[in-house]
Amino acid sequence: MKASLFIALSSLLYSSLAQADQSLSYPKMGPLVSFTAPDDWEAEMKDTSLFVLSPDGGDVIIEVMTMEADVDDQKGALEEAKSTVDQDFKELTLDHLGTTEAKGLTLSMYSGNGTDKHGEALINMLILKHPNAKHPILFSIITSMESASKYAAATTALMESIKATDSDAAKPMASESTGAVQKYSFPDKDNATFEMEVPADWTLEADAKGAWISSTDKKFTMNVIPIDVEHIEDGMTNITQQVSGKYEEVVWNEGGEPKVHIDEATGNTLISSEGVGKGGGYDHKLGVYQFAKKGSEKFFILSAWSPLKLADGPNGEAALKMLMSVKLH
Repeated sequence: MKASLFIALSSLLYSSLAQADQSLSYPKMGPLVSFTAPDDWEAEMKDTSLFVLSPDGGDVIIEVMTMEADVDDQKGALEEAKSTVDQDFKELTLDHLGTTEAKGLTLSMYSGNGTDKHGEALINMLILKHPNAKHPILFSIITSMESASKYAAATTALMESIKATDSDAAKPMASESTGAVQKYSFPDKDNATFEMEVPADWTLEADAKGAWISSTDKKFTMNVIPIDVEHIEDGMTNITQQVSGKYEEVVWNEGGEPKVHIDEATGNTLISSEGVGKGGGYDHKLGVYQFAKKGSEKFFILSAWSPLKLADGPNGEAALKMLMSVKLH
């Protein structure tokens, strides 16, 4: 639940627009991972790295490389990943968005930004652990900030396509096949305009007014509120004020404005506001997210709370997965 979460959400919300036609694998000899990219993107091996460039000449630069760190040395792998960009980018930030297992791989995702001689850039890094590899694979995606929205769907679809090439390793994890999630649908599964996946062992209580979700340890809570579209102008403001009212002081968006992403092609809009609430003995990490689709009768606001010291732990990772699973119909 960090500020950079908005970037991940806004990208994933519109991933259905991507066209991924070109199949690529790495490394060249004995490939461990494969992925797809738009067929007009240029792919080239240089030394031991695979580079993939967007057709405009490099508004998106992707590098796939084998790391020197041991496959189980997460700290060392992160330091090595940072070293590949920190000499080129000033004011570099890189936040951990979560670690998950999918398609035969363990993926740790980091996101941030930095500034080089060409301007500000969005930096996404995935550290991939293959069960048969001795070293992790680093998957870096650097996008100029001016082109981040333009290529959000393509880069997100590309990241989602990454999988282990070993057929056994690439089989779905047991948690996927045994129903490790429960699905919340509004108003119901047959007529859903909003869907979201919730961990199977979390509490999910739903009715016509929305849903209340809490983690197993009761340290994270989320409220899903459907609101008539006629109130869309003040819905986000009102909910944010309600959340703020629980605390002595709240700083939203580090003193800035909520972040807004509008996709004209899909009619989807995401507004994200994150803050820290102080009072009651300890600080809380807060989030208010508005999901809307053009032409729908309802829009949806998700408000979330977690103790600040626990925001980046397992509950935070689960919350990120929930938000990334949101679908509007």
